Amino acid sequence: MTTKEPSMLANTEDRAGPYRDFAAYSDLELERRRNSDQDFDADLFHEAVELVLGKIAGLAGIDPGEADDDHQ
Repeated sequence: MTTKEPSMLANTEDRAGPYRDFAAYSDLELERRRNSDQDFDADLFHEAVELVLGKIAGLAGIDPGEADDDHQ
């Protein structure tokens, strides 16, 4: 497991709808998986979340580079 990663919700207050909702879900799912007894690759989880958030940002017409800065 890696060191403590920042919350996916960091700086999403100005985001609305699916981007914010998925970021919130991701934070909760990350915590749930860390607390489970199953093996968990946090780096892979974060990579997948970043891909999805980038896609959501693109669909919303947000520059994906700007969206990446919001959840790091």
